[in-house]
Amino acid sequence: TPAPEEPVVETPVVEEPVVAAPTEAAPFSLLNGMSEVMNGRAAMVGMLAALASELATGKPIWTQIFGQYSDGDLVAAGSGQSVLLYGFAVVFVLMGSLSVKLQGVNPEDRSFGPFSANAEMLNGRIAMMGFSGLLIAENFTQGAIF
Repeated sequence: TPAPEEPVVETPVVEEPVVAAPTEAAPFSLLNGMSEVMNGRAAMVGMLAALASELATGKPIWTQIFGQYSDGDLVAAGSGQSVLLYGFAVVFVLMGSLSVKLQGVNPEDRSFGPFSANAEMLNGRIAMMGFSGLLIAENFTQGAIF
């Protein structure tokens, strides 16, 4: 007589859950594309404000903001309008740049005709160099350039 077959008992296979390795958080950086865009925008608006205030007052930028001193005496007082114009430019650019960022829109995604992210970045860099050059030139000439 044949031997009776033993029943085959299958043990259920329990799969262990796959746990992903923890990922590192992206490092915070002040030197990113958005920072350069905001600085470029501030420089473009600041350059226009500097041109307008120099043409209106005939005084160099430093004299308009801080006044002019000679031998410790105040020769020319600073202009409150220039400080307000500068403050308005900073707040205006900051609010405009941050509102776009808070909406989740990337500046590189927007373009309109010749107005692209690369053109804005280039114009901002040129404005930063131009504003710096204006301050340096006025320091050497001791007077307004425009």
